[in-house]
Amino acid sequence: MNRISAGLFFVTVIAMAGQLAHSDQTASADAIAAVDKSPSQVIGVYVFGKKDQSAATQSTDEKACFKSAKTASGYDQAMADASAPAQPQQKASGGRARGAVGGALVGTAIGAVAGDAGKGAAIGATTGALSGGAQQRQTRRAQAAKPAKEAEQKKAAALAELKRAFGACMESKDYSVR
Repeated sequence: MNRISAGLFFVTVIAMAGQLAHSDQTASADAIAAVDKSPSQVIGVYVFGKKDQSAATQSTDEKACFKSAKTASGYDQAMADASAPAQPQQKASGGRARGAVGGALVGTAIGAVAGDAGKGAAIGATTGALSGGAQQRQTRRAQAAKPAKEAEQKKAAALAELKRAFGACMESKDYSVR
């Protein structure tokens, strides 16, 4: 039984090593492909020469315009790729307590009408605490999503400005940019 377990373990280790080696090769191939992209491919625009410019000329012009557009627009790829910095958030608290107090007040009033104010207050407090906790979680989620959404909007605006500056430069060199 031990030989079978050891054999299965060995086969599993070899299989995992093969998968790891394959993923490393794929990752390095992707990195090489990314290096081979032209500036127009990196920012997602199409560039066509109006005067039959050679591929080498277009490549040189794209690199010059990309550099110029980055300077003019203030766009920084590394900064755009970085996620929004974590901002210290104040943790919302007290939602359950406020809900419990409000629920207890309502429950007391309803319980008084029904004949048992204490029981009504207990039921109201429990219901209010659950409701307050749910509302507090919802508020926390909305606050957590806000910085990420703002960062995504800034990134999109910066990329649009970069594309606009790149396009203006390339058009001044007799290229059509879309």
